[in-house]
Amino acid sequence: MNKQKKITKIVIVAILLLVVIMLGYTFSKYAKSYTIPTSSTVAKWSFAGEVFNSKNSSTETTISLADTIKNSKIKENRIAPGTNGDFTIVVDATGSEVDLDYKVELLEETNKPQNLKFSYNGNIYNSLSELISTEEIFSGKISCTDQEMKKEILVEWEWPYESYDDEGVLLDDIDMQDGETISNYEFTLKISGTQSV
Repeated sequence: MNKQKKITKIVIVAILLLVVIMLGYTFSKYAKSYTIPTSSTVAKWSFAGEVFNSKNSSTETTISLADTIKNSKIKENRIAPGTNGDFTIVVDATGSEVDLDYKVELLEETNKPQNLKFSYNGNIYNSLSELISTEEIFSGKISCTDQEMKKEILVEWEWPYESYDDEGVLLDDIDMQDGETISNYEFTLKISGTQSV
């Protein structure tokens, strides 16, 4: 019985060894590997938001209209009834390789004269916040496939020498009051850009 058990064990071990050799041969017979190099270029991001005044084209975030005045007959660095000017808001995505969503916001505004008006593209507004919330140009998209990836928004302002209400009554008293109480009118713009999704 012992001899038969030994032979059975030897046969089983031989069969197992044969199976292992055959399996190894079968799985390695047609073996091949490839190394495939891959790379992805990262899209370039480029964005600038600036405000240029009409005098020296320096960039600013807080704007004083006195720096943008045209042909004034009043003391330098002052605004008064009868003055006007303009400034340009520039949203620039030149060089960006992704689409860009931009937005121009009015963050802060102090001491606005009541009869001071703003205009864009021939439309007149009573305040800068009204202008920005009404005109679509102050938020939008610049595509990376656009020929021109820069938007320039020319905003004009005027404090009329004579202002009238809806019934034709002269509003000189309001201008006089503003001239006595307002020392400096300033506002702060935020120009932001984010990648479109």
